[in-house]
Parts: sequence; structure tokens; C-alpha cells
Amino acid sequence: MLDEAMTALRGELKAVAIETEDRDVFRGQRGHLLLSLAPGLVVWVSFQRGFQWIGPDGRWRTHPLDDPAEMARLIAPLCRKRASFLGDVRPGAPV
Repeated sequence: MLDEAMTALRGELKAVAIETEDRDVFRGQRGHLLLSLAPGLVVWVSFQRGFQWIGPDGRWRTHPLDDPAEMARLIAPLCRKRASFLGDVRPGAPV
């Protein structure tokens, strides 16, 4: 189920012009998955907490695994903001 949730999230991110690659996905020691989106921006995918990330205010955020479209909508602005620090803000540019 985690693999399916990660695949769905990556598909929804692509739909909002955030490209990811296979090398951006990592498996944690306890079986959870991680998606590295931009410097300092990682999404954890786990059964216990669903999608999880640290927001711009430094607080943990969570979102249900069964709603990858909304998760992509929530995280896309952070991806774009962090990518802008790297000087590449073209739609579809790797982040």
C-alpha cells in the first residue's frame, strides 16, 4: 500500500508540474518511504501517519494516504518556493 500511495502522490505532483524521479524515493529502516522533493523538503509515507512533512513554520504536518491529489496541492507551493532558491522555477523543472 505504501508503494501505491507513493506512486499516486508522484503522479499527482506531476499533474501540478512537479517532476520527481525514481532516485528521489528512499525506503526507511522501518519500512516507510521518503520522497525528497527539494533541499530541506522531504515527504514521509507511513501507515501510522499517512503523508507527513515539516511545514515552513517548522511544524509537522500530516495528510491521509487516500488523498494524494490534495497532498500534491498542499506541497506544490513549498516545492516551487524551495526550487526558486536554486534559480530554477520553470514549470516542470526538476526540484
